[in-house]
Amino acid sequence: MMNTNSNYMDKKVQMVEEEMKISSDIYKSEFWNKAMRGMHPQDDKMDSGKSKNGMFKLPMSSSREYQAALKKESFFRNIATCVDAPRFDGRIWVSDSEESAEFVEENKPISTVDVTTSLSDKEINCNKVAVIVTYRNDLVNDIGFDLKKNLTVRLAKAFNRAEENAFITGTGVNMPIGILHDTDGAEIGVTTSKITFDNISELFLSVKPKYRKNGVWVMNDETALVLRKLKDADGNYIWNHNADTIFGKSVFISEFMSNVNNGNKPIAFGDFSYYWIVNRSGILVRTLAEKFALSQQTGYLACEYLDARLLRSEAIKVLKLS
Repeated sequence: MMNTNSNYMDKKVQMVEEEMKISSDIYKSEFWNKAMRGMHPQDDKMDSGKSKNGMFKLPMSSSREYQAALKKESFFRNIATCVDAPRFDGRIWVSDSEESAEFVEENKPISTVDVTTSLSDKEINCNKVAVIVTYRNDLVNDIGFDLKKNLTVRLAKAFNRAEENAFITGTGVNMPIGILHDTDGAEIGVTTSKITFDNISELFLSVKPKYRKNGVWVMNDETALVLRKLKDADGNYIWNHNADTIFGKSVFISEFMSNVNNGNKPIAFGDFSYYWIVNRSGILVRTLAEKFALSQQTGYLACEYLDARLLRSEAIKVLKLS
């Protein structure tokens, strides 16, 4: 029988050793000055970051810059919980349970939670997201052109659009499960034929206080325009136009949220920290010089592996139009 702990530690050591190598100045220089500019890097200096399909891991410092750029682009990564789970195996499981602390007398037993009934296991897969971006060769070959900075930002923008779409509308088939998913997404807090001040209040209070205290609103521009015009009986706007909040809670705009049409879920409110984004690997990149040679361009194929899903459906509620 395989020693699971030993196997894990071997992989962990291997991962740490690889990270040390791709953190080196030599790897960084070979990556950006040769591999990314269409030249052949020295294999012995790049092997630690080379995948089976010929793609290269970003140097460690560049990976941190990419993650910072991605977080700047992505409102969702700022309100969700992001964790790293290196891609040792194809899928993993995460659990959610409700623990509660209690006051106890000294030297008295502390009650425990029955994990067999309290844990809710959720499957986390390893979904591939990929993009190809191109640059004219005269830019790539210009030593004064900051390829590292420009490519990092372009990839962050491209991956953010794909991620945000999936985090909201994802089906769970070769992609994350989005918050609007009918069975594994957010719970329906209000069903109505028309958006009114009272309905928004009802949606707000349909979320339990423990989730409401850190709650935020998510909707698209069309829905935001409707809510910006809503007033109570005394003529007070529901939307605080100075702070862009509703009932003191921040509003985030996403083009991927549903429009105000029958059958749609145009508004979500709740604690998005219960939506987990699990990064299964760092970003991988390779040049595609020959593919775009006739157009005098260099292409860059980039991919990442991740999954995401809502661990606790009651943490976020949506308004559904009937």
